[in-house]
Amino acid sequence: MGMPVEVVVARSDTVRDEISATGQIEAMQSIDLRPEVDGRIVEILIREGQEVDQGTPLFKVDDAQLKAQVAQLEAQRDLAQQALARAKDLAQQNASSTADLEKAEAEARGAQAQYDLQRIRLERTTVRAPFAGVVGQRYVSLGDYVTNSTKLASLHTVNPQRATFQVPERFARELRPGQRVSFRVAAIAGRDFTGEVDFVDPVVQLPGRRWSSPKTRWCPPRARASSGSCSRVRRIAAR
Repeated sequence: MGMPVEVVVARSDTVRDEISATGQIEAMQSIDLRPEVDGRIVEILIREGQEVDQGTPLFKVDDAQLKAQVAQLEAQRDLAQQALARAKDLAQQNASSTADLEKAEAEARGAQAQYDLQRIRLERTTVRAPFAGVVGQRYVSLGDYVTNSTKLASLHTVNPQRATFQVPERFARELRPGQRVSFRVAAIAGRDFTGEVDFVDPVVQLPGRRWSSPKTRWCPPRARASSGSCSRVRRIAAR
């Protein structure tokens, strides 16, 4: 007696090929702000956690001495320009040599350059946000003396962000820029998010276990995740 055989009709379907990994959320850009001019902090114009636009003033370094220097150099520049104007008049009347005119021109250019340089330094006593983001921890207080190596505060972009995770090396070749990734963030429970792989680190990390580190770009919701938040990533590719 033959064995019963069950027959089904073959059909095409989609197989979900998934790789699970744990990672963390990080800012697309994150820096520690430092002043370009030495001096004392006379104004703190922001608070920790505040969202700022690019170019927003954040800190003010004492500029009294630089203002005086700029005024002095402005006067010297004006005198040099007046001397150049007189030298040109004399040259037109053949009452001075070409060398005298060239000397006056050089002195006028030098005076203008010194004035411009000090004006730039004066403008840089105001520390501004180089990009839009959220102010993180502040490291200085009012009255602190700072140099160009002093950290003032951190600044982080919040939208878009990156979800960084590690996968075994053997799976890294299957990940490509533009590939969709779904993941969850511990700080925003119960929601699935989708991003796109925009970078796969070509350097394999952790010798002995050999991991690769892809990075996924995503736009967080209004209740955004903080940098460093834990994320559970699922790589999805339809086959």
